[in-house]
Amino acid sequence: MKEPDNQSAPPVLPPQQMGPQIGPPPQRHGTARYVFLFLFFLMAGGFILTAWFFNSISDALAMPNTSTYTEVTMRNGDMQNRIAVVDVRGMISSYLSVGDNMPARIQKQLDLAAADDRIKAVILRIDSPGGEVMASDKIAKSIEVFQNETEKPVIACMEGLAASGGYYVAAPCQLIVA
Repeated sequence: MKEPDNQSAPPVLPPQQMGPQIGPPPQRHGTARYVFLFLFFLMAGGFILTAWFFNSISDALAMPNTSTYTEVTMRNGDMQNRIAVVDVRGMISSYLSVGDNMPARIQKQLDLAAADDRIKAVILRIDSPGGEVMASDKIAKSIEVFQNETEKPVIACMEGLAASGGYYVAAPCQLIVA
């Protein structure tokens, strides 16, 4: 038998140790994403609560105890004929401050005007950029019911600003003065 020629055969490599096997990367559970979302919603909620708080305070300071109307004598004479003035100022909202909302406040003022036989008309003094549709609708319906039940006219007096909900509130009035 003839021995194989070492020059014609391919060289044999010595056995090598296998390196560490690299598998697929570990799956991420998205913890950072959840932490980011939690912090985002926490900050957004804090911002909304802070804005609501300061809005409530500013509204409470701007209109302290306006659930009644103030009587002012403009002219001496017959005190049996009076005109009530109801203010619609600022943003029209059901959430002005804790325990008070604009539609309920205006409804209470209209109820007082309806119960007083000396009041012959109501002036709705509007200075509002508008606001919530539902709150504006409640006020408009209150005015309409007041006029139908009492036959007392409601006159809208638009002051500096009466946009959107402010005009919607004025729509059922018998007369609009701008």
